[in-house]
Order: sequence, then structure tokens, then C-alpha cells
Amino acid sequence: MDKVSRHSWKKVLKYVFVAVSVVSLVYLVKSVGTFSGPIISPQIVKNGDTALHKEEIKETFENKDLETEEFIPVISLDESPTSGETVTRLNSRSGDATFEDVDYTDHDAWDEEFDETLDTSDPTNLENSVIKLVQNPEDLHLYDTLHLIIETRDANNKPRTHGSDFWYAIMYNDLQKTRMAGRVLDHHNGTYSVYFYATWTGYAFIDITLVHSGRASQWLRQVYWPKKNKLSWTGHFREQERMEQSECVLTDSRAVEEGTCYYGNPSALGNASFICRQPPTLPCHSLDATNVNFTSMVTSAQELVGENGDWFTGSSVMIQSRDVLTVKIKDIRRTDHGLERPKCNEVVQQQNSRQFPGYWVDGQWTSLLCDVQPWQKTPLNTIRACLQNKHIYLLGDSNRQFYEALLELAGLLNSRSHRPMHYGVVETDKTTFALFSPPWPTESIPVKVSETRYETDVIDGLDDVSCNYVIVISSYTYFLQWSLEYYEQRMVMIKESLLRLRGRCPDTIIVVKGTKPNEHLEPLAHVFKSDYILYQMNNLLKKIFRGSGFYFLDVWDMNLSYNAPNRAAMPVPLIRQEVSIFLSILCPV
Repeated sequence: MDKVSRHSWKKVLKYVFVAVSVVSLVYLVKSVGTFSGPIISPQIVKNGDTALHKEEIKETFENKDLETEEFIPVISLDESPTSGETVTRLNSRSGDATFEDVDYTDHDAWDEEFDETLDTSDPTNLENSVIKLVQNPEDLHLYDTLHLIIETRDANNKPRTHGSDFWYAIMYNDLQKTRMAGRVLDHHNGTYSVYFYATWTGYAFIDITLVHSGRASQWLRQVYWPKKNKLSWTGHFREQERMEQSECVLTDSRAVEEGTCYYGNPSALGNASFICRQPPTLPCHSLDATNVNFTSMVTSAQELVGENGDWFTGSSVMIQSRDVLTVKIKDIRRTDHGLERPKCNEVVQQQNSRQFPGYWVDGQWTSLLCDVQPWQKTPLNTIRACLQNKHIYLLGDSNRQFYEALLELAGLLNSRSHRPMHYGVVETDKTTFALFSPPWPTESIPVKVSETRYETDVIDGLDDVSCNYVIVISSYTYFLQWSLEYYEQRMVMIKESLLRLRGRCPDTIIVVKGTKPNEHLEPLAHVFKSDYILYQMNNLLKKIFRGSGFYFLDVWDMNLSYNAPNRAAMPVPLIRQEVSIFLSILCPV
């Protein structure tokens, strides 16, 4: 080969190497999605035909390091557009759409509405649906609010005119280790608005997931959730060496029959009660332990869903579109973001669904609601001073990881291998940490009744004259199969007991922790462990405790946007961030 040919080949190889490097860099920016389900590509409509897609990126990142400000202000969607301006609500689906003006600052516009008429039309087909970026993609800047429109269509490419689809939306850049969840607004006509808050500069990738079609979410709300008697337990009776078993259920207290063992607690359960069939020879008071019959969950879901089982399996659920859109966010263009976030103890309850709670940066949760301190980096003596002379009670079925992370931060967790599942008390000469879970857990392994206590019983029994109580309520995992009526009554009873405690001890700090998405590994788990119902439970908790003066710790977006699959037990680093918010309420700096 002559010298000229060798030189030409070197140039070709050089260009190939550059091309491969660029593709590799783009691949590194993306990470594997955390949702399980089919992956499709919907149609993208680009405003001005300039929206970016992953395959169109031909340059390396200009900003590889995340730009951070000294503080991030509390931001709500009110700020873009500014107060008094309006957003557009799509009112027509064909040609040049006409729009109905909606006051962006109107809280009622964001309160979830439900169409009680069951949608019998063909469901949304995400691949045929159209996703639009409302703004000019060349004019997106730090602290702007990104607005996307989803126009849904069915498998026949026919525009849909019904709402109620349940969506997840995530914006992220894993090279910069940034992630946040979007806000989805249902216009109830087949269109949806998706909002993100631009909290970093550089590229931002957007994933959209259709969790449930409208007909599936309507069925969950109107049929499954209100239904009673969706699961059963096995009661283990013991007296000395004699042991017997019988079936137990949760039912209406007014429907108790003769020949059954009644385990009611009106102050905790309202009109509901647990009953067991009378064991052959042992008395009712010999009930020693219970475990849930897992097959009863599956069987009940199968019977209720009937011929509609395919709504919740396979390609009909958790349909994900990765990189539905890629945008580039420029540096800040405004100088009106000088307000500091309030202290967390000043933010009693954030109910406004317009407001973004925060985002992830390099494994740390940055709150947009209040000033969360970096408690993981705080000296141990400062942490213990914060907790000094306090009686901290963590009540409910979903607090064990929180309890352990709090003990760990206080230097009191010796081992995770022998961790308590349902109760635990750690006392020092200055602080008490107590964990109590309620009876009748949805555990497959028998749990002793003596190891569980109703939240209301614990709260009503608190009578220390110092009154230095801190209460954390987190109750939802055990109640996914409970009817809406029974769960609502139960949480109202907890609220009333907490108000009684406040009457005795007015300065008691009370934190109600919200729900989070779940894992779905079992058959029909998207029915009996439904994320949709969990999300509605989160909204219900906000409504029940609204106006009570309690702190509401909303961790839904925090868990949804974390860079790991949704699990019943989430990674410890995430739980530590939840504890940091809690301590920032307890001991604001």
C-alpha cells in the first residue's frame, strides 16, 4: 500500500473513531430504565422542528459538571407562566385546536376529577399517541417550566376523547446524576399536560410511562377499591401445647355471626372488625398469631377482574417510552429567583399538586419545598442534641426502614441482620425510639399478636408529663386490599387520636408520611398492589389530614424518580434522605 493510500485510510479510521466515541458518549448519558414493561416509541411533534432526539446529538456535552446555585427557591407552576396568566386546555383534537383558558393559579384546576362513566372506548395506544413540546426547544433555560402535551390515540390511530389514563413522567440526565418526576394534568378529553422544572443545564431526557389505561384505572377506583372481603388470614390459636387454626376475615362489625370469634376495636377500625371461625376446641382469646393467605389476594383479584384480566398484564400495563424527547437547557436567563426556601418546620403541609417537591442530584434529594439540611454529614453530637429529651414513636406498617435509618444516624443501630420487623424500642438516658406495627399484617409468615399494636391504642396511651412526643404515621402497605371505606375510617380514627394527643400535649410534633410506588412481581399484582390505588391513597391521606396542623411528608416523587426499580424495601440511601427531611422539621437550622 502506497503512502497516499495509507494516509487516506488513517483519515477514514479517524472519522470512524470520532463517530463511535460520540455514540458511546450518548449511550453513557442514558441509563437502563427502572420500569418493567413494553418499550415503544410514540410520535413526536417538534415545535419549530428543532426538538432534540438522542440520535440527533452530534456534539459532546458542553456542561459535564452540574451547575449548582447557593440556594434553590421554592418553585411552583404558578411561576411559569406568571401569576394571572393562563395555560391552554386542549378543547379540540383535529386541525388547529381551539383552546379553553384555564387559570393556572387555580388550585381547583389541579384537584383530581373522576369520570364516573366507565370508559368503554378503545384504550390508549402510546405508540400512536402524539407528544408535543409546547415551548420553543431553542429557548429553554434553567428554572423554566417545561410543558409537554400528550394527545392520546387508540390502536386504530383514532383520537381518544376520554381521560383517566395513569402516567409516570421522568426527566433525567444520568451523566450529571440528576432526576426528577413530572406533574401530569388530565384534561379529561384524551389530552394530558406534563410539566417539569428545569433544575440543571445541559441535556435532559424524558421518559413517559403509561401505567394504566383509563378504563383500567376507572375499574380499580370504581370496582376493586370499594369492594370488601378481598383477602383472608389464618388465625393460629395456642393454649399451652395445643394449637389450632381457623380462617379469619375483615368484615363489617354489624355482620358478626354466632360461632365466630370477634376482634373489633371501634377506636381503631371504626365499623370494621376482624372475625375468625371458632376453632374446634380452643377459646377465642387464645389467638396467638396471624398470617395472610396470599392466594386469597390473587383469587379475589381474578374473580373481580374476570374477562378484563388482560388490562393488568403483559403489554397492557407499564408501557414505557424511553427518550420520548430530549431537550437542551441553557443557563439561567432570569434574576428573580432570590427567595430562600422556608425552614421545614414552617411548611406545615404541602397539598398543592402544582408544586414540584424536589429532584435528585448526585444521590442527594434537593427539596424545592423547604430547606433540608445535610444530616448525613452532620456531626453525631449535633444529631443527638437534636433528638435529646424526645420520645419518638414511629407507628404504622411502613416505618421499619425509617426507624433503622434514624437509629443509624443517631449511632444506635448495631446490626441490620437482627432488625425488628414489627416492633422495637431503643432507649437512652435522653431519647426514646419506639416502633409499633398494627395487628393483622399482610405477611405470609405468622406474626404474633403480642408483637403488634394499633396506632390509636399507642397514641391514647401516651401520658408522659414531659409531653416531648414526636409521632410519625406511615400506614398503607397492609391496607392495599382493604376497601376504600375501611381504610378511610381507619385513618380518620388515627387523626382523631392524634388530635386528642394534641389536646393533652399541644407541642407534639406529628408527621404523616405518604405512600410510594410498589413492585409488581406476582400474577395480577397490578391489581392487588396497584400503584394507582397507592397514588389515590396518598391523595386521600392529604385530604384527611388537611387543616390538622400536622406535617405531611410526601415521598411519592422522591421514590418514583430515584434511579432504582420500585421495591417494597427501597435502597437505604433513599431512606436516609427521607430521614433528613424529618430531622429538618424536627430541628430546623
